Amino acid sequence: MDDGCDGGLPENAYKAIESLGGLETEKDYPYEGEDEKCHFRKSDVKVTIQGAVNITKNETQMAQWLYENGPISIGINANAMQVIIFSLVCQNIQIVKNSKLISCN
Repeated sequence: MDDGCDGGLPENAYKAIESLGGLETEKDYPYEGEDEKCHFRKSDVKVTIQGAVNITKNETQMAQWLYENGPISIGINANAMQVIIFSLVCQNIQIVKNSKLISCN
């Protein structure tokens, strides 16, 4: 449905949860970090999603919606942040290997 750790949309995750019939707990379905077949058991479902809505991008209105309705999920495109963080790390860390200073570049 999405690309797992390589990116995806929260909306697609919610649709998948709805079509499965819910979510198991981390204890019942622990993350193992490897490719394998799904072993979802509907009898272990502890959380369901009844629907979702898209809300405004205005932070004041978003805060009001949150106050009135409860938790929200926010997705961001983090690609640009990765470049900024790598650049900051390179500027602030000196890497030494075999007594020689190594450049981040």
